[in-house]
Amino acid sequence: MKRCVLVITLATIAIGSLIAQTGGTRESFSTVAVFDIDRVITSFFQDSRLVRDYNEAERQFRADLQRAEQTLRDYQSRRAAALDRNDAVTAQRLRADIAALEEDIATLRERFLIQQERLQSQLAGDEFFTRLYDAVSFVAQDRGYTIVLEERQLGAALFWFSPTVDITDLVIRELSRRSN
Repeated sequence: MKRCVLVITLATIAIGSLIAQTGGTRESFSTVAVFDIDRVITSFFQDSRLVRDYNEAERQFRADLQRAEQTLRDYQSRRAAALDRNDAVTAQRLRADIAALEEDIATLRERFLIQQERLQSQLAGDEFFTRLYDAVSFVAQDRGYTIVLEERQLGAALFWFSPTVDITDLVIRELSRRSN
């Protein structure tokens, strides 16, 4: 939600700035930049304990999910074999085991998403977004961009962009410079 507000705010300010700079004339020319906020957050907090915890949680989740999905495939295969043998008791027991495991997998995914959101919100608090906005604004103005879009938020709407308008690395450098 904060990211969406940030993107809308950045776009609104950039458009307002563009109109103010050009006096609202129709001859204005917009230059657009994009940046990847996830990469900025990960790079900026690369050495923090929170990022290490986040990466470890993601690794553990993927391992647990892979293990559970393999067990599910095994149960499904064993149930199919039991049905082929007309072993209704085993097939019924495996059906219950499959349903329970599918529920466990859904719970595992939900728990990871909640953990992921919590860690991301800890990483990217209001203070960070204020600094991020200032850094994006500085880089955009310094490089002559009039509009800056957050790459992931517009994924469905943004079909293609040139890497030359990606200011992610510049934003990371500016945030690092301001932190030192």
